[in-house]
Amino acid sequence: MIQQISIRNFKSIIEANTTLPDNVGAIVGINGAGKSNLIQAINFVRSLVIGETTGQALKNIAIAPKELMNFNNSSSDIFFGLIISDVNDNQYLLEVTITLVRDTTNLQKFIVSNEALYKLSSINKDKKELIYKREGSSLRDSIDAPIPLNVENDKVAVSLYQTPDVLAVKNIFTGMFIPDQDTIDFRETIAKTDGKGLASLIIRLSQTDPTAYEQFKKITTKLLPNFSSIIEMSTNQNQRQPISSEITTEKSYIVLLQEENLKGQLSMKSLSAGDLRTLFILASALSLKQGATFLYEETENGLHPRRLLDLLGYLDTIAVKKDLQILYSTHSPVVINRLAAEKVLYIYRDKPTNGTKLQLLSESDHVTNIKNLLEQGLTITDYMFTRMQNSSSI
Repeated sequence: MIQQISIRNFKSIIEANTTLPDNVGAIVGINGAGKSNLIQAINFVRSLVIGETTGQALKNIAIAPKELMNFNNSSSDIFFGLIISDVNDNQYLLEVTITLVRDTTNLQKFIVSNEALYKLSSINKDKKELIYKREGSSLRDSIDAPIPLNVENDKVAVSLYQTPDVLAVKNIFTGMFIPDQDTIDFRETIAKTDGKGLASLIIRLSQTDPTAYEQFKKITTKLLPNFSSIIEMSTNQNQRQPISSEITTEKSYIVLLQEENLKGQLSMKSLSAGDLRTLFILASALSLKQGATFLYEETENGLHPRRLLDLLGYLDTIAVKKDLQILYSTHSPVVINRLAAEKVLYIYRDKPTNGTKLQLLSESDHVTNIKNLLEQGLTITDYMFTRMQNSSSI
């Protein structure tokens, strides 16, 4: 799980830090406030930790390096600091500084200029034990001895270093799931277990966690009452290897949904956008390992308010049982008003020149006013999108 995050000079975020909601929480704010930038910042760090280069990680969120720094031209550095925890409640602080430079061909690229990993004390959260630190190409351990590890300047050391604590940190980031919109809306017909989209996700769930798969089918029939069952059809496809003439057989699947009132069966291509999104979010949450983090955008897209509330209710239960952190951006008053102040992360622009700010409503100076207004019958949405927007500040 991600407990706290600090960001400097990333897109619209000049400098911001916040605690994140645990279990299920919402990321809210007006259009252009910076909600997507927060999710992209986390996704950027995740991509680096699982082994991607800075250039590969950049492709997920921007076309050119300068796009990540177009809000602040006074610095060539981007900083990320994340406090994360594993299923055993071990806490770590990962700090990474990315610097924009020009290579020998005069092209702009990002390099990792500084990096450090700490283990936090379970007794005193302000006490931290250094695991390793990096300055440029120099990597040193907790006693300042050099670590004989060759790390390219466009990769983070945590992706290559092998110690129990570093492996624990990599497992935390590997367990994070941040799908893009194309993945959620992908209407594949024939699914492979290593493919993307809902059909492949269902196949993997059925093969790796039969108990969760049965739970998925049970919830599906409640959320989508017209569907009575899910049918998997196995098929073999001959694949010619690119180097040799050898032909191998690769198993793939067609996932069909049986509907009570229809004689035929429905493929993923026939699902409505709302049904597709409902099933994808549900299957994603059930497929995650204990303690994992799941972030996605605009939870209400394509969903009727009643369906949305039902889905979020199931997500609440799944998050508690599996100890998951499920965070989603939203503009929906229906979603916001069902959450307590400590479950709402508010994203806003303090002033045009100060960039995006991040703050839990429960840690805001306005929380007393919010509680008073709730007692008067108003909602969190009334407060955020009227008073806060008018003042341009939280």
